[in-house]
Amino acid sequence: MYSEEEINRFISEAGLEKAVDELGELFKQNIMIEGEATQDLEEALRRAPDGLINIIWNEIEGETESPDDAVPGRPDMERILLADIPQALCSRLPYLPPRNLKLLMQIAGCQQFDLWNIGELYDTLISCGWVFCFFENGQIVYDVTKQVREAVTECDSEELKLNMVFVNGVRYVLNTCLRLYGTFQTQFLIDFFLELMLKEDLDVTDEFTAQMSEQIRTTLDMLENADFWTNGEYIISSEIKSLQEQRKLLSKQGRWTCYEPVKEDVKRYGEYVWTENGAEYQAVLKCLIKVTKDSELAEELMYEFTQDVVVKDDGIPEIMAQLYDAYVEFDSPKAAADLTEKLSAWLYSLRRWSENGWSRRDHNPVNIEEQNIFQVNISSPTKIKKIGRNAPCPCGSGKKYKHCCLNKQ
Repeated sequence: MYSEEEINRFISEAGLEKAVDELGELFKQNIMIEGEATQDLEEALRRAPDGLINIIWNEIEGETESPDDAVPGRPDMERILLADIPQALCSRLPYLPPRNLKLLMQIAGCQQFDLWNIGELYDTLISCGWVFCFFENGQIVYDVTKQVREAVTECDSEELKLNMVFVNGVRYVLNTCLRLYGTFQTQFLIDFFLELMLKEDLDVTDEFTAQMSEQIRTTLDMLENADFWTNGEYIISSEIKSLQEQRKLLSKQGRWTCYEPVKEDVKRYGEYVWTENGAEYQAVLKCLIKVTKDSELAEELMYEFTQDVVVKDDGIPEIMAQLYDAYVEFDSPKAAADLTEKLSAWLYSLRRWSENGWSRRDHNPVNIEEQNIFQVNISSPTKIKKIGRNAPCPCGSGKKYKHCCLNKQ
């Protein structure tokens, strides 16, 4: 339960006042139930606005409906959803992302949750009728009905647990491949998953392999696909917006043999995290905290930097531009020099999509980018290291320094 004051403070800190004002009335009309919260699904459906009933209907019944089927009236929709909402949870429970399952359990246990998870709450849980939102005495209350709670309890079987373990295994391997490559063939994921199983000394026959391959493909179809999309035999990260972008990436990756992931990579990237919490990362983070004097901001910036380096091959110039846009100022030229030095080592250690999962350090143990370190001091730009005439220009143009920015310097 969150008070109106807490909600308003969160909205203000996130800079969402205008958007909330525009969407507030629409949200109230289509999502929120006025009055006292209830844990009875039948009553919640009866009191729910038409917009919410339509959202739940499309999410729960949309997969089984034929385009020619007539949409039933409101009373019939409530009656059908009363039975199907708990059943849908049982069938989809193994495929829920762990963060969404945790969120459902927190609300069912009347625990407060991170308000940054509100988007996922509406997209996954409220849209399926597993959580309802009430406006009671000036407070927003989220609750789980007793029918949904009972469904979770009834689904608690050994078979379900084993299925959830399998699905999470596929999800972790999928996330690892998305982080390392951005796009890859479905068969590559299947082979990697089966290789991990073989290393567990399981007795694997051809028939077992075929069955597992089919089960993995079925699981991929069922998994929530907010992080990826598919095209034929390829799985493609949602960071790649078109087939043209995918083809360009595949062309870059063709320069290198594919990096072969190991079990440690699954542990590191399985939750689809961008950051690599190694010594180089910690060194840059420490510098950023010192410069920004805000550890939370520094961690947010590092997350953005990592994603942009992995996906777009951003370098020091782009990172410095982002710091400028974030109004980050350096106390001295030495502080900027220290950061760029740490950035150079960190960038060299990152596994990138364009390198087919390798880092540049894997290809060349000597950091040739060290010669390209330069300082972008917001208040007083100062060159720190001499850049070789034949070195790549640090502006990122791809030209040699002597043919690009040498004269400008």
